[in-house]
Amino acid sequence: YQKVLGIAFSEQSGAYVGALGAEGMALSIYRSETSIPEGARPIMVNLRVSSFDTFVASMVEKGAELLGVDQSKIGKFAWTRDSDGNPLEIWGS
Repeated sequence: YQKVLGIAFSEQSGAYVGALGAEGMALSIYRSETSIPEGARPIMVNLRVSSFDTFVASMVEKGAELLGVDQSKIGKFAWTRDSDGNPLEIWGS
């Protein structure tokens, strides 16, 4: 992600977090404790977005398969996989 996308990461409480340039957007890579269907891997990529519903709708329009959607007191979450099969979590409000 750093080499290809140019995202500079810093370590924060065991997660690697990189700002994406837009206000409120960050990419976090951390050890996953959440199991998602079929073949969960030991890492999960977390993308925090400011317009959750719009972002998720755009991903689906572009062909992303949603594996789940949930809401908690810290925000809304949606899960899919990146092109390498790694779990990708979208987090927003």
